[in-house]
Amino acid sequence: MKEFFKKAFLKCKEFDQKRTIPKFSLMVSLVLFLLDVIGMQILAIIISMLFGESLITSVGEVNADAIFLFIIYLVTFAIEVIVFVTNKPILEWFKSLLKKKETFIEGVNIAIFMFCASILYNMIAMLIAPHTSNNNQAGLETSFAAQPFLVSLCVVILAPVCEELAFRFGLFGSLARKSNILAYVLTTFAFAFMHFDFTAQGDALINEFINIPSYIIGAVCLCYAYQRKGNIVTSITTHAVYNGMECALMLITLFLPASA
Repeated sequence: MKEFFKKAFLKCKEFDQKRTIPKFSLMVSLVLFLLDVIGMQILAIIISMLFGESLITSVGEVNADAIFLFIIYLVTFAIEVIVFVTNKPILEWFKSLLKKKETFIEGVNIAIFMFCASILYNMIAMLIAPHTSNNNQAGLETSFAAQPFLVSLCVVILAPVCEELAFRFGLFGSLARKSNILAYVLTTFAFAFMHFDFTAQGDALINEFINIPSYIIGAVCLCYAYQRKGNIVTSITTHAVYNGMECALMLITLFLPASA
């Protein structure tokens, strides 16, 4: 038993010190992370103050929420891409990744595993608390029903790029300079709790906690997609494909029963 724990410790130490993430400007990494975590909140407040009442009055609250979501992600996407590509070494690295066919194949494979693992956990969660749904998912489904095209564009393209540049390239990449294990732990919990509604109360708050493991599973898979070969395009592909499958499920759930 002692020998087993010794080997396990050495394996963990070897993994922790394995450097697969390329080292680029730490400032760029942190800026990308802060743009997504803090910048989007500030942007949401500004857009709401400028156009909130008029947009809600003209198109209704549900449609307005979907449009706000799209605008916020679109502006964040544009800023993050500008920050990312104006750094020449990063741009050249990114271009080289796009030329590798295996990058996308691996991303799809990890997305399928991530989707299956998420479904399995959700089935278990339903046994614990039937009809459970967290506020983030419920709000997304409502927005999707109102504006399926805009929300799909946001969820499948804009959000994966924004969140991967922020959490994997930004936060994970910064932490992995010192420790892979620390990078996995902090990035996973930061990503999971970003989707947590801290204003929820009572049964809704319990549902938020029940759904946290689902986001943790997704975050670990996305970190692995990036850390395995230090390929950010793989994690973006994984995120985009997974979200695409989620959108397909929402499309089936929301519209097929109505047309039957």
